[in-house]
Amino acid sequence: MKRFGVFWTLPVMLFVLVGLTVQGADAGLTGKLTGQVVDASGEPLPGVNVVIDGTRRGAMTDADGYYLILSVDPGTVNLVASMVGYNSVSQTSVRIRADFTSTVDFQLKETALEAEELVVTAERPPVEPDKTTSHYVMSAEQIESLPMARSLNDLVALNPGVNLSNANVIRGSNSGDGILMIDGVVLPNGDGYGRQFTGPSKTAIQEITVISGGANAEYGNLESGAISIITKDGGRSYRGWGDFRYTPPGKKHWGANIYHSAYHKDKLQWDNGEWRAETVTLNDGEDQIPGTPDDEIGLAHRELDYDNIKGSYIEGGLSGPIGDQASFFVSARWTRQPTDVINTRTRTAAFDPSLGSASLGSVVSGGFPTLQSPLDIRGNAKLTFRPSANVKVSLGQIYSVAEGYRRGTNTNRDIASNGQNVFLPDGSGNGGFKLTDSVTYGLLTHTLTPKTFYEAKISYYSTDEDTQKAGWPSDAFGFPTTVFGKKDLDGWFNIQPAAVANFIIAERDRLNFKLDVSSQVTKGHFLKAGVDVTRFSIYYYNYNAPNPSQRIVDFITHSGNLPNVKAPISPIQIGTYIQDKMEFEGMVFNAGIRFDALYTNHRFYNVSQLQTPQYRWLIHHVDMPTVDPTWATKLSPRFGVSHPITERSAFHFTAGLYAQAPDFFEYFREQWRANGPDTHVAWDAFQGLHGQNRMANPYIGLTKTRAYEAGADWNFVANYTAGLSAYYKSAIGKISSGSRYWYEPQRTTWVWGRKPSVVQDMKGFEMSVRKAFSHYFSFNASINFGWASNARIGSNATMFYPDSSYVMNPNQYHDWKWNGSAYVKDEFTQAERETWAARAARNWRGRSNAMLNRYEFIVFEFMDVQKAYEAPANMNGVWQPSYGGGNLYNASGTDQRIQSSLSLYFDSPMDFGPGLSGFHLVGGLRTNMVWRIQSGNPTKYTPPGKQPEVRHKPIRTWTDLQVEKTLVESGHRNAVAYLEVFNLFNQRDSRVPFSYPDYVRWGINTPRVTDATYQEYGDYNELTRYVGKPREIGVGLKVNF
Repeated sequence: MKRFGVFWTLPVMLFVLVGLTVQGADAGLTGKLTGQVVDASGEPLPGVNVVIDGTRRGAMTDADGYYLILSVDPGTVNLVASMVGYNSVSQTSVRIRADFTSTVDFQLKETALEAEELVVTAERPPVEPDKTTSHYVMSAEQIESLPMARSLNDLVALNPGVNLSNANVIRGSNSGDGILMIDGVVLPNGDGYGRQFTGPSKTAIQEITVISGGANAEYGNLESGAISIITKDGGRSYRGWGDFRYTPPGKKHWGANIYHSAYHKDKLQWDNGEWRAETVTLNDGEDQIPGTPDDEIGLAHRELDYDNIKGSYIEGGLSGPIGDQASFFVSARWTRQPTDVINTRTRTAAFDPSLGSASLGSVVSGGFPTLQSPLDIRGNAKLTFRPSANVKVSLGQIYSVAEGYRRGTNTNRDIASNGQNVFLPDGSGNGGFKLTDSVTYGLLTHTLTPKTFYEAKISYYSTDEDTQKAGWPSDAFGFPTTVFGKKDLDGWFNIQPAAVANFIIAERDRLNFKLDVSSQVTKGHFLKAGVDVTRFSIYYYNYNAPNPSQRIVDFITHSGNLPNVKAPISPIQIGTYIQDKMEFEGMVFNAGIRFDALYTNHRFYNVSQLQTPQYRWLIHHVDMPTVDPTWATKLSPRFGVSHPITERSAFHFTAGLYAQAPDFFEYFREQWRANGPDTHVAWDAFQGLHGQNRMANPYIGLTKTRAYEAGADWNFVANYTAGLSAYYKSAIGKISSGSRYWYEPQRTTWVWGRKPSVVQDMKGFEMSVRKAFSHYFSFNASINFGWASNARIGSNATMFYPDSSYVMNPNQYHDWKWNGSAYVKDEFTQAERETWAARAARNWRGRSNAMLNRYEFIVFEFMDVQKAYEAPANMNGVWQPSYGGGNLYNASGTDQRIQSSLSLYFDSPMDFGPGLSGFHLVGGLRTNMVWRIQSGNPTKYTPPGKQPEVRHKPIRTWTDLQVEKTLVESGHRNAVAYLEVFNLFNQRDSRVPFSYPDYVRWGINTPRVTDATYQEYGDYNELTRYVGKPREIGVGLKVNF
């Protein structure tokens, strides 16, 4: 399915959504208002009108004085209760949160005369009585109070349970185990995408909900955590805003300048005039012919003033009404920042003053091929229609385009290869890329009765990846190939990059429909049921020639379509659920069940035949027998309870099962390679490839996770609330590397694959203390203690053994040869077959004895592959040994034991403090400071005379500060200047890249003083020893109008 044009997609979605009558969706976008209206004596008042001020939404109280308003947009609203004969009462600043109940009670006094309306400011309870899981909600006002959190990832990472360096990691899980939703639309990250697209900019966010614990049944295809974002609608007045940020020149990394660092030891010769004067051809000029007069010549050893590079960031937006029934919201941003000279990404997550960590995955540059980041633009738009009080339709578009350079050995400027690439010119011999994300969606909320409504969502999410022109040389058949670069006269520094043919052409499309029906069937039962269906369309092709004599081809495409790699696969995911939220006096229960299914919709090659001689060549691989498409299913019950102990404290518990489909790369990706060109046919992507390196696997199922959590919240004084949660999760069927061996008599071959053989356990505690904004300040502190471990069950190898009957059958066992014009069947002689048959029999018996003697205990048997893999008849005589075993190992990437953050916010009114001629120095001042601490990653260490053990590398801390001053303010119009300081205290923490044992035993963070190289040149690891960056300052101006 090709990309829809935005201009005609939105009208089509509007037509479809307005025409729907009984559909709904996944995670809710709206909240619920309820309460009781009583008179002065406390008796219930029936027939009272309760209305959301400024809208046509409202309800009338029943015989017991209760009212109910469903599908209320998140944010702050004012409620008005009125009845003839009674005074009107307004409750202002009522906070609505998606998927939660806000309770607002009224007391009306009888009056004979018309009285003034009574206005009361509503206060949301500091402890949510219906919170059955660990979730954290950030409103637009709270987001505004965190100016130092520049991106969605930065905001999410400040919540308990979320990894400070990677917001996709929740409670020690792997990146990608959770889900991200924008306005209820899931943005998948498990279809070979390689990163999580984070959607809109910070200024477009109305509310963020982070679920770190158990999720209700409406949330599917996840193992750990969910992040739900609701974007802003346009208001009833026109608004605009703009933000310009400037990053002045400054030091970009720890240690000396890379052109004068001891890292190079004796290779730099700045005192040698001939070395400084050496020249190189930078490019071949307009004619692209080397050695002609228009060639551009430059110094071979050029020292770049990268510390003098500046950066800038621009963001702006508009919102407002379109007539009486519609509104719009649009925002966009553009950035161009100094590249990170030492690390392989454009910026590091903790110190990017403009992006936070939101776009790191989209601007990968590998060292610093250019001194400033490539193109990076992002925007979003939303149209909202309210044709009646009971209907709301939203149409949204999120768009992002980013360019970058691919990294390769000696292809671009970096400090790799012992610093040999620091003099390479701009760009990359490995080529560039352009990555485009587009999400188009339509949402419909329709209230059918005062107690029933539905939500419907349809979305189309597309990701395109293409390779920018790189000017690679061609081989004799005109296909891109690789040539090595050029070194300087000393033979050390690379002065012309290697031209490495490495290009990717990929498109990933996701068409999704979601449906959700909610009904307050009784006062104590709120039922919700829904279904969602996603149809993927994916193709992927990567051609890589890492050196002139090797090529590697990765692809995802339909079986039998090669070499047409643009024939996409189309797996389908389906989910359906039902849940009941039971609200009683003193107790809230959430019980539900979910069904998840994945249909591969793809005929895989039969894996039992992958390496037989007749199918070892890719050009014949397409003729290989296939297996039918497969279904993977899972039923997941979930349960949660909340028990308010007092008005200021509550306990919650949740338990449940969860299912998630592995990344589609695990299912569908194949990789082939060859160590030399085929001399008979064109060396294109497929001819002559006869060495498979990675296989697709149709037998991977859904990962299954069971999770438990218990926690409590306590509003112990005034606006201070503490939270504590303990959790345990266990995931079964995680993916690990596996290999498949074909033990035939002529040779033993193997191919990499993926196997669902890993079990992952995670447990820990989360604690938080927060103060709601009052008396000019607020704060939020959290600390996480977590432990993670993995275990691999069984061997990572799968072996296939042909017996003598298989080898003797000419229809099963043969090869291919070149006859001068084509590849034809290569028949073996009878003598050759008899020799190989005897060898096959010995292999079969020998493997059985070897396996039994290798392990102390083992479950071992030979299985007929026809029964195990539904192999065709021509696989008679092939056997697979099956055996059990396993080992435990540490989850090195996720087992960070301690993480903590503290955010402080101060906001003063314009007339605060002493003033002169109406100017108050500390008036209109906002300050936000964020402090973070994170334990190091685990590493193996063997103490002297002891067994190996797991230790953790040093902790890391960093502090960021922003100070804002409102210069001018008039109503909603203002101008604000600000100063940002990243790594305020210039904290420099070690990553211990040299010798961890020396660091543990003696606290040495550098080479030993007896190190001869250290004595001669100094600290030659200074560029890579420390994490993060030195202090960085930014200034900016924001305007609202």
